[in-house]
Amino acid sequence: MRSLTLDESIERVQSKASDVEYSDKKFFLIKLNLFWNFLESQPRLKNVLEKIEQKYSVIFADFPDISSNYTAAHKQAEKLFYQQTTEEELGAYGYCFIKAIKDDNSWSIPYEVTLRVFHGGSNYEELKDRFVEVIFNPFIALIVEILEDSRTDNLKDYFSKKEIVETEVRIDNTIDELTRLSLGQEVLFEELQDLKSQLQVLNKKNWFQLLQGKLYDLALAEIAKETINFIFKQITGTEMKLLQ
Repeated sequence: MRSLTLDESIERVQSKASDVEYSDKKFFLIKLNLFWNFLESQPRLKNVLEKIEQKYSVIFADFPDISSNYTAAHKQAEKLFYQQTTEEELGAYGYCFIKAIKDDNSWSIPYEVTLRVFHGGSNYEELKDRFVEVIFNPFIALIVEILEDSRTDNLKDYFSKKEIVETEVRIDNTIDELTRLSLGQEVLFEELQDLKSQLQVLNKKNWFQLLQGKLYDLALAEIAKETINFIFKQITGTEMKLLQ
């Protein structure tokens, strides 16, 4: 899937969140999993999640293991919920909650965990409504708020559409030239492709810092210094002085 623009990201987040909110019991976990995978697949949205984790690190540090059946953990989660005093903090709490009930293999049933923590509700619709109202919607609101706030950033600090296309072409040409010269390795090509995906997400300063950081890491991984300098010059038009 291509990287979405800001407006597309907001629209898709709201649309997919609505799919989760109004799904019936049979498809609830499927819809939630699709939504989660969507967030993690989009560089702009993954960046939003990282910002939440950084800004609200205290909530993440204090959040208990609610996927277990330990009553003490559920009481701790309930207490932590009522300690949050802003809508943004409740959104971060919602993210913690959802992340805590998911692992690499399976989901704990979200509305059942919500029942253990907050109590109340006797059927699927009531339990799902509690999960959506208390956990899911505040999380979605926080994502959209962070995306909307990014509109106020100085546009001159970001790549224009023309600059994005030009830089993507330079990266593609670099990959082609490395392949022709038999200088490329799979890890190198993966890093260059990742740089392309970040063009619509990061501002210019952070993108060039990411470029330098990736190339330094590749140098430490024993990619030839000449190859690193070649890549940097192909993409930026300048020498990477610190590797000379």
